[in-house]
Amino acid sequence: MDINDKSILILGAFGQCGSAISRLILRSFSPRRMVLCSMYEEEADSCVEDCLRWQQRWQPDARIEFVAEHGNMLLTSELEELRQAARGSGEDEKRYADQYVRFIFQDYNEFSDEQKGEMFINRVCRAHRPDIILDCVNTATGLAYQDIFSLAKGWIHDADNGVQREDCVPAAQRLMMSTALPALIRHIEILSDGMKQAGTGLYLKIGTTGTGGMGLNIPYTHSESKPSRTLLSKSAVAGAASMIYMLMNRTLGNPVIKEIKPAALIGWKSIGRGEIRKHGQPIAMVDCELESGLPLDGPADSFANAPAAATGSNLESVFIDTGENGVFSAGEFAAITSIEQMELVTPEDVARAALEEILGESTGHDVVSGLSSVVQDSSYRGGVMRNMALEQLERLERESGEESVAFELLGPPRLSKLLWEGSLLKTHAGLGELLYRVLKPGPMERQERLELFDSLYNAPNLLERIVSGVKGDRRARSRILSIGIPIATPDRRLLFGQTVALMRAYPGRSMGELLAEPASRQSFIDNGCVDLSERNMLLWKKRIAGALTHHLVASEHGMGGRGSVYDYRNLFVLHEQANSVELHVGELVGWMFTIEEHGSRRRHIFSPEEGLDFNVD
Repeated sequence: MDINDKSILILGAFGQCGSAISRLILRSFSPRRMVLCSMYEEEADSCVEDCLRWQQRWQPDARIEFVAEHGNMLLTSELEELRQAARGSGEDEKRYADQYVRFIFQDYNEFSDEQKGEMFINRVCRAHRPDIILDCVNTATGLAYQDIFSLAKGWIHDADNGVQREDCVPAAQRLMMSTALPALIRHIEILSDGMKQAGTGLYLKIGTTGTGGMGLNIPYTHSESKPSRTLLSKSAVAGAASMIYMLMNRTLGNPVIKEIKPAALIGWKSIGRGEIRKHGQPIAMVDCELESGLPLDGPADSFANAPAAATGSNLESVFIDTGENGVFSAGEFAAITSIEQMELVTPEDVARAALEEILGESTGHDVVSGLSSVVQDSSYRGGVMRNMALEQLERLERESGEESVAFELLGPPRLSKLLWEGSLLKTHAGLGELLYRVLKPGPMERQERLELFDSLYNAPNLLERIVSGVKGDRRARSRILSIGIPIATPDRRLLFGQTVALMRAYPGRSMGELLAEPASRQSFIDNGCVDLSERNMLLWKKRIAGALTHHLVASEHGMGGRGSVYDYRNLFVLHEQANSVELHVGELVGWMFTIEEHGSRRRHIFSPEEGLDFNVD
């Protein structure tokens, strides 16, 4: 992708890699806008000042807009304010804990558009509509270092010793706040939605291995255990993120997704001498005379008070600042970067690889591309064996005299609903005879066949036949209800059994509550009920018309003179002797998931009807 005249969003612009990428862009390219984001306002403003200086040095005549944005990319602005206030009092902490848990665990589609607009990445994407996003924030570290292990160990200690602590936030809630994967998934949902709203074309993540490229024998640890569980959590979250990036990259309509994952210590930002800080606080100096030390074999309570006393000064020394990795002494830096330890990669190396990937060069460093190329994909043999399995299933269906439709074991309930609705159309609406008149051999052109289908498919008449069939088909009716799929009748009655599959998505809510709200009632019917309504019959009319279009076009081109232009799907099988067409309902629903719900496993598909409109409202 060309970088010139593009809107570029850089998350984590104040860090080593974000700064190096900004600098490298301004040496060679002239984007329309650069949005520079950091956690704190002064950091974001500093990034803008740096970029203005670099622009004046390398391309003073370029017209580039620089914008500073600051905030916590994992939270809303309101939550970040609550987080800051939570350090002050128990009530503030309780309020923050309550709101944070709700924010992480609430279904994303339950947020209003206004609430989504308050989420940092969503807000920035909507405001600046970036063509390219460069994400240099070490998300895995931020999520994994909430240290669920220490919390759990504390709770186990208290439980074993009968300790009752007064805490404004219950232990279970603290544990929920510290779980990394739900927070990662929420972050991905927000990011994906923001990019979709902005029409972003490319997203590149600067990720992490979590261990600086070292194995489980890494000597650097966050606890007495080796390897550190907190460190491995960081690696686990980083690995989970990489897999999600691969899935995002396979998603039709998404931007191109890439990830550069440095496997060494990234350094450095600065070298100097000054006050050394830990977690943002100075390290107070203490001292103790040799003779004032406590006997090692002394009583346990003698170690309650440290013998060392404050000197009144803070630790100052020569240091090297490696950004998010921390401030190291000369000795620490020499040890950690020595050969066969973490070694060293510079931010400029990372920046160069990132920009080369954006420009379409093959660096060999894109993790997403690597994962996509090495996973075991579907195979020719798999296709052959699938056909054999389907043939055997069809033979058993014929011998038993029953159709194997859906068990509601795969999920979601919408799949079972669609399969059963298609089966009822096929079994009770006389769809086979109708489709035969459309597809029977003859000189009709494709458009004539589609117009004939439109005239023959009478939604009220088909619905009447289905309702009559369901009344007399106790076996089908019982199977639908028994697997947890209700049936909504034309006179607005709901048939359902003891189990309703869709209610799994609404823990803590009753079906009565759900059906009391018109919007959630319609969603309930659309996603989890066999819907015997004229509206739904009209929707199925559109679906079958789309499938017919696919079948006719693919047959004309794939089996005629134009080769393998389109996928051929076994949607309809003509039985001339029976004057009927067999509708393969499972194939049809698979086609619907690909086309209607844009659920293809690949970014590019070979279908002639991507633009079909399935809206009947």
